[in-house]
Amino acid sequence: MVQVSIESETKHMIPYYLFIGSALASLFISYWLSRRMLRGAKPVVKKGGRLMPPEIGGIILFMTLAAVFLTFFIMYSIQHGFLWGRERKLFGVMVAASFAFLLGFIDDRKSLHFSVKLAGQTLAAAIIPLAGFRLDFVTNIGGELLYLPVWAGSSAIVLWLVLMMNAVNLIDGLDGLAAGVVAVGSFTIFLLGFQTNPLIASGALMLSAALVGVLPFNFYPAKFYLGDSGSLFIGF
Repeated sequence: MVQVSIESETKHMIPYYLFIGSALASLFISYWLSRRMLRGAKPVVKKGGRLMPPEIGGIILFMTLAAVFLTFFIMYSIQHGFLWGRERKLFGVMVAASFAFLLGFIDDRKSLHFSVKLAGQTLAAAIIPLAGFRLDFVTNIGGELLYLPVWAGSSAIVLWLVLMMNAVNLIDGLDGLAAGVVAVGSFTIFLLGFQTNPLIASGALMLSAALVGVLPFNFYPAKFYLGDSGSLFIGF
């Protein structure tokens, strides 16, 4: 009985080293990539010949989170079975987030029509319920549960993700605003979930730390912008 209790307690211990290690790695890599990529980046020529800072922030964030996410989650999974049974959901998140980044990357260079951009955002968001994520109920003001049919819950997930991507994209007009807001929001998600859902919490902390790493270069006067690739990616 004692042995089972100890094993059970150990299995559900909060993986502090995962949080600390992934956060430090995200912070270091994003800062290092920012300095490295800024050296060879060229200003963006807008209409009228106006020069703007390069839009490389999204590439930096995507590369950082892809490297840290895969390294730490796979490493922890091998040791503790952290991911077993959740592969479909994690794969769905990675594919959808990569699609959101790619959509923004193309838009930064080709200026996609809003309808095409919205269709791409909807497609990226639709991957999430297909990957197994569900919204089964919501609570009203009185705290009572309102159960949702599958189609309504899935539609709500897609709508919310599309709204978040566009919201972050819209506030990316001031230096450091989008990155700062999402960094604070992600850290809040980490604080809310680190005791109950280490998987979500560690991902949120990685994102927050990666954003802190690029903020010194994104604050006014910005040396580079996130671009749509960055704003859609972190909004997602």
